Amino acid sequence: MDSEKSFSKLPIFTMINYFYWFFIGNMYFALVNIPLLFLLFFSSAPRSIQPSLVEIYLFCLPVGPAFTALLGVMGKFIREKDLSITKDFFRMYKRNFKQSLLIWSIDLAALIILYVDIKFINNVFGILFIILFMIAFLIGVYIFPLISRFHLKTKDAVVLSFICIFKHFKVTLLLIISLIASGLAFYSIPGVSILFIGSIVCYSIMYFQKDILKDFEEKAKANT
Repeated sequence: MDSEKSFSKLPIFTMINYFYWFFIGNMYFALVNIPLLFLLFFSSAPRSIQPSLVEIYLFCLPVGPAFTALLGVMGKFIREKDLSITKDFFRMYKRNFKQSLLIWSIDLAALIILYVDIKFINNVFGILFIILFMIAFLIGVYIFPLISRFHLKTKDAVVLSFICIFKHFKVTLLLIISLIASGLAFYSIPGVSILFIGSIVCYSIMYFQKDILKDFEEKAKANT
């Protein structure tokens, strides 16, 4: 028994576990995002018909609940250094499905509308739309980690996320840099990064926000 415990603490064993959790988490993320995978496949195929904005919106809707679930999994991994990956992912997916879908459906619509405005408006209002697009995007980066960890009213989650963008501006910058780096890695080595990219992005987000989330948790406990 002692030898088994010692073996489980070996660095190589820990590394294998980490690779397994990241890979399986990413696969589950892809599994519940099959509509998006179809969209990406058909839109990149030769002589493909470009999807309409409505089709893009509908195919991207499953991303919200999947993103929230994977964030929850990576948050638990950072806190506890252990996972039951299948059980944890689908438990968090089911628990946060309705709220994350509602929030994402609104945020996604705002992002698409603002993107269209940015694309076709080149005057001073174009700068305003770019700012609004970034705010809508960053609210999503903060709000889904919050609802993956805490039971919050949607309105409260939106307000807290908006505040975090500016109150924790250093974290916001780190999040932007990590997301850009993940995007560059995906386009540079897509064959390898596609196996882990979802988990890596979610891990990065939860890692940079871990102190913020811990602070929220301590304040919540103090108020109960």
